[in-house]
Amino acid sequence: MALRIPDKTRLRLRPLIRISGEALAQLDQWLTNIANDKSDLPKAKKVAADRPVGLVDACYPTVAGPRVGAIEKLTDQERCKKLFPFSGDARLAAGAPASDDVFKCALKPLDASDYKTPLTAEQLTQLRQVFPDGVCDYAKPGVEQVRVAGTWVSFKGGGEFAARESGR
Repeated sequence: MALRIPDKTRLRLRPLIRISGEALAQLDQWLTNIANDKSDLPKAKKVAADRPVGLVDACYPTVAGPRVGAIEKLTDQERCKKLFPFSGDARLAAGAPASDDVFKCALKPLDASDYKTPLTAEQLTQLRQVFPDGVCDYAKPGVEQVRVAGTWVSFKGGGEFAARESGR
């Protein structure tokens, strides 16, 4: 059975592929700008100063018309919020830190008093069936989580690294 690979025209027109390619090119330009910046600014200031003008927060709604899958880049965040409302993140709602740096949480036994809305006996039973080993305890560090060494880290090789001051 032969594997059919889409031609380049079709790939180029697919919205996610197009947007991802553009974002990667802009990120590459940003890093190139930083590498070529010979000013005496601290690195953190160079990062801010060297961002490409077109690299901005945006959303990509579909456009009405004859082309199926046509999209447009919107940089008006209020309009984006209306088109794509954010209703929450399950981990944040469960108490995870906003840093979102816990990959595997420490567990604790299910406790009905942890919930703002009282749970029925049936709901508690169902939760215990779904989470037999317990629920996330975000008051504790994640499993095998270690402190961040620093914001600016230089890798020396062989698994060794050194943290530097950010220069702010």
